[in-house]
Amino acid sequence: MQYLQWLLLVILWRAQTVESCPDICKCSKMPDVEKSEVNCHKKGLQDFPSDLPPDAWILKLGEYFSSIHPKAFSGAKQLMLLNLYSNRITNLPPKAFQDLLNLRFLMLGQNQIGTLKAEMFAGLRNLSDLDLPLNALTSLPSNAFKPLIALKVLDLSLNRIERISPKAFTGLRQLMFLNLDNNRSQQHTPFYVNVLHLHLAITKLTS
Repeated sequence: MQYLQWLLLVILWRAQTVESCPDICKCSKMPDVEKSEVNCHKKGLQDFPSDLPPDAWILKLGEYFSSIHPKAFSGAKQLMLLNLYSNRITNLPPKAFQDLLNLRFLMLGQNQIGTLKAEMFAGLRNLSDLDLPLNALTSLPSNAFKPLIALKVLDLSLNRIERISPKAFTGLRQLMFLNLDNNRSQQHTPFYVNVLHLHLAITKLTS
């Protein structure tokens, strides 16, 4: 009898998991933390899923997205890791991530993002790692990362950055690692950043 009760519970749990998972994605439970990982990477998904499990804490999306709807993540308030690597995203709308108050890792590498503005990162006060390599960035304006008060790691390598505002990194008081490898900057205006590890290899930065 106890075995049948246990089997019934397992079946119900699996049914609940399938029911709350986007059809084209793969969802798996993390037993240690009782949270879900949602993998929609390279699944042919062209619209952001609206039926994420309420306990989703990892979300991987790709590879066809060229834009992000401003309300795309309004139902994903428990997310801690958002992987948008290797899409075709050209622009981040203002406040697109504002509901992701628990987000720690945001992976935006290998897209086509060409500009950054502070309002794009509004609400991400707990973000610790922002990855933006292999994009189309040409400049870093003043206060670009100002909302990211907990940021520790910032990867801007392999872009086309030519200009960096003296106040581009204002507000990043927790920053420990900044990667500017393989960019194009030849500016003469110095920029200020308080960081433990600064990588500028093969970056044409001159003073």
